[in-house]
Amino acid sequence: MMRKPIPLQEPDIGPANTLQELSVLLATEEVVSSLPKYEAGSLMATLRAMVKRLMTRNLAVTFSFTGLDRKRMRTKLSFKKHDIYRILLGAIDATSFGQCPRKDIDRALINVLKNVGDWDNFRGNLRKNDEQKHPKTGDDARLDFPSCEQDPHTEQSCSTVSPEVSSPNHVYCSQIVPSNLLVEMHLEN
Repeated sequence: MMRKPIPLQEPDIGPANTLQELSVLLATEEVVSSLPKYEAGSLMATLRAMVKRLMTRNLAVTFSFTGLDRKRMRTKLSFKKHDIYRILLGAIDATSFGQCPRKDIDRALINVLKNVGDWDNFRGNLRKNDEQKHPKTGDDARLDFPSCEQDPHTEQSCSTVSPEVSSPNHVYCSQIVPSNLLVEMHLEN
C-alpha cells in the first residue's frame, strides 16, 4: 500500500508583532523554508507576500530599507542590515525570480516598505472612517464644476479653472477662487 505524501504544513506561528517575535520566527526553519511558496506574479508582489508572512503592519512600519529619511537622519530600523533581508534574498533565490539582479530586488523591497502603510487597504479605511465621522453637507459638500457654457454663436471653449478666452464673443465660464467658492463669470469684449 502506497502512502500519500503529507503536504508541508506551515507552523502555527503568525506574523511577528515585535522584534523579539521576529527573531524567533526567523530562527524557525519551517517558516523560512516555507517562504518560497508565497511566490506571486511579480517580484514586488512576491516580496510583499513574504514580508507580510513574517511581520505585521505595525512592525513593518518601523523599518525602511536604509533606516534613514530624506535628510539622512536615522528615523527607522534598517531593513538591509537586519537578518530578514538575508533570509528574503535566500527565499527569492528559491523562486523563479532568483535570477533577478540584486538592484531590482532592492528596488522592489524599497517599494514594498514604502507602501506598508496601505497593507489591507489601511489608508482607504482611514479615509472612509474620516468621511463617516465628518460627512460633508450644505456648503461643505463637494462642488460639481459645470463645463463652460458658451454663447451659442461661437465655437470657442474655455477652461473651468482659467477664464482665459481667445474669442471676442461672449463666454460664460466657471472659476475657482481662493476661498474655494464657485464663481460664475460673464466675460465680454
